[in-house]
Amino acid sequence: MTLESVYYVGQTIGVGAILVSLVAVWIQLRQGHRLARADLSNKFRLANQNLTLRMVDHPDLGRAFRILVLERGRIDDEDMLTRLMGWFGAFSNLHADAMDASNKGLIDDW
Repeated sequence: MTLESVYYVGQTIGVGAILVSLVAVWIQLRQGHRLARADLSNKFRLANQNLTLRMVDHPDLGRAFRILVLERGRIDDEDMLTRLMGWFGAFSNLHADAMDASNKGLIDDW
């Protein structure tokens, strides 16, 4: 085996090592993207759950929601109406952000 043959074998092994390392980096990037998507999806789910639990933690807010939305009644308490509109705003912003992230492929469908 000549020195030139050894050189070519070394080059071939080097190219193979580079290709293997590129594949390993690609796999790690895919796993990182999957983890990031799962984390963001989970954050949206938790925020949705927290907003829903706010209705449970504050029964007066839940009653006002029932009167306004389900019974289509009136709420005369301005403070309660303000709190309820704040909840609606947070809820609609959360869902708009989640739909936008889902459309961009940043999160899984939820």
